[in-house]
Amino acid sequence: DIVLTKVDIDNLLRAKAAIYAGYTVLCQSVGVDPADVEQVLI
Repeated sequence: DIVLTKVDIDNLLRAKAAIYAGYTVLCQSVGVDPADVEQVLI
């Protein structure tokens, strides 16, 4: 069985937010519109 706890979900949401924040800052720093990016590989 696979079990996800509230802590697991909270951590996942924080990680997703951190990745998105870094992505948007990177796009701004190089002058790229995030809507123009087709794929992001992590």
